[in-house]
Amino acid sequence: MTDERWLTFDCFGTLIDWNTGFRAMLAPLAGERTDALMRAYHGVERRMEAEKPHRLYRDVLTAGLAEAANALDVSLPADEADILVRRWGDQPLFQDAPGRAGGGAGGRVEDRHSDQLRRRSF
Repeated sequence: MTDERWLTFDCFGTLIDWNTGFRAMLAPLAGERTDALMRAYHGVERRMEAEKPHRLYRDVLTAGLAEAANALDVSLPADEADILVRRWGDQPLFQDAPGRAGGGAGGRVEDRHSDQLRRRSF
């Protein structure tokens, strides 16, 4: 037995500008209805996670977006249903996020563990 103790916490939302990232991913699909789709998605996401807390997040992202788009009559092509999963790493860091690549606008989520984390939690 070891004396080491670890404490971990999720700081992704503190470092990543979700709204800008989601808007950039969804705007080509939803156009003027992008903000409404984002609001609907976030409502669906909360409900889905409350109903089944241990669901894989990639399933929440994909099914949640499909449900939100359907509720708003936004056409979501089948090959775009997983856009939030496929483009997850394209989301920008906030301007003041530590370790921001280049320190300027356009920084992305890039760390050596992101692929491993995506495979395990997505």
